[in-house]
Amino acid sequence: MGTRAKFYVSALTSYPGLSAGVKVSMAAVSRGDTNASWATATPIGQLEMTVNNPAAVTWWENFMQAARATGRPPEVFLDITPSTDGWPGDGHPFRESVHAAGISGHGMCGECGQPREGELKVWDVAEGAYVGTGTALH
Repeated sequence: MGTRAKFYVSALTSYPGLSAGVKVSMAAVSRGDTNASWATATPIGQLEMTVNNPAAVTWWENFMQAARATGRPPEVFLDITPSTDGWPGDGHPFRESVHAAGISGHGMCGECGQPREGELKVWDVAEGAYVGTGTALH
């Protein structure tokens, strides 16, 4: 099981140049009669992401143009499901990260993105700080 959230695209900012892309700014939907049921169930929050994939940039630009042309609000569903990749502290072996172009990952793990050495830390409410767990990151 995961979480489905409904977000409103509040802005699409173009980044022209060598790394042509867009910044997508979104906020959780909580307005209007149509979204009344989402207002009580959707997490409150905002999301910003930069998209550099040319096909995805075109998709976002077309999506926003269509929303403006039809007068429909630019809303999207975000489906959040667990990743099948490694995550810090799950016990996976460290694997040197290597970029698809053959560029070294500079000592970072290709599974979880964490450095080779290190200890998994968790937030301690009483301490008001992250504290070590005694568990290796991998």
